[in-house]
Amino acid sequence: MKQKLTPVVEMIVTDLQHGLELMSIIAVMVNCALIGMSDLADRLFPGWGTAERIIFIIALEVICLTHVPDRS
Repeated sequence: MKQKLTPVVEMIVTDLQHGLELMSIIAVMVNCALIGMSDLADRLFPGWGTAERIIFIIALEVICLTHVPDRS
């Protein structure tokens, strides 16, 4: 038997879900930046400058964030 949440509890759960989604987006961005600035990126793409690295990081973030399933 499902019980409906009270409006206050539902608001708190919704706010918590939005906060967790924001934290996961920030985590993806930080991880992509770490990968882009790591020694691994140097070895995979030798000779790349700052502009190429920034484009790589942004592309990596877009790929990661657009392939996350939406649960709403």
